[in-house]
Amino acid sequence: MNYILDCSFITPLILAEDDSNKIENKFNKISEADVLYVPQLFWYEIANVMKKAIARKRITKLDAIHSLDLLSSYSLHTDTETGPAYSTLLLEIAGKYDLYCYDASYLELAIRKGGVMGTNDGNLARACKKAGIKTIL
Repeated sequence: MNYILDCSFITPLILAEDDSNKIENKFNKISEADVLYVPQLFWYEIANVMKKAIARKRITKLDAIHSLDLLSSYSLHTDTETGPAYSTLLLEIAGKYDLYCYDASYLELAIRKGGVMGTNDGNLARACKKAGIKTIL
């Protein structure tokens, strides 16, 4: 099975937030045979989360680097779609499902890969439901 994971799904695991146990239980049910996808945007979002957490003294820079190393051990497949045609598609999806374009990149990937969405974002989860995409949160 294909899974698309967004930043809101991964962040609680990295920062040990209140709902991290719930998400970790869901994450652990994903088998090694399953394929995990993220759009390129995911890595920028995760880096931004780390930067904010460091600035707020929730984690150290070394913790952030360790977390990024840990993420790389999960074999996340980074999608490489980009360019004007892709941006046009994101605009269409964002408009149809009332999303920001960066959230539309996750939904587009789930639609294209026929995947299940791992998200903790209410708006994205609602859009997935409207689009017929299953979610694991």
